[in-house]
Amino acid sequence: MMLRSIDELVGVLREQASRCAELQQAAEREYQALCHRRLDVMRAAASEKEAILQGLNGLEQRRAALVERLAAEWQLPAAGLTMESLAQRLPGAQAGRLQRCRDELRERLERLQQVQRRSEALCRGAIDMLQGAHRLLKGFWVGAPVYRGDGGYPAAGVSGHIVRGEV
Repeated sequence: MMLRSIDELVGVLREQASRCAELQQAAEREYQALCHRRLDVMRAAASEKEAILQGLNGLEQRRAALVERLAAEWQLPAAGLTMESLAQRLPGAQAGRLQRCRDELRERLERLQQVQRRSEALCRGAIDMLQGAHRLLKGFWVGAPVYRGDGGYPAAGVSGHIVRGEV
């Protein structure tokens, strides 16, 4: 029973690593779309990422159930059972397979985090620029006269909009 659970766990971890690679590719496409301001590509990549994340959620539930099953077999608390502690309890070949899967999954997650950090930095930079432009424009609006529709200057000292009620 335990060996079958370990084989299932290795299979789930491999599938998670594969899905993380797909997620990284979608995140790369999203980043490139952000760089080139391609809204249609961003939307498609975001939808793809959402579908992959849903699949990963299901795989994570399977992984957690397998870890709980193994913890019950070894009469250990599941919360304290890590991939490292699992590998320490297994014979050499199985421990090696589990560690290789864990390492591959870690590597893929690190790559995904790098892509996400680049996208986040790009978005934060754009937000900072927009906020700066907004502050700059706000400074121009303070005390700015409102022009009439015919282009004339009103006699009263009204302020707020720059031209014809449009900002």
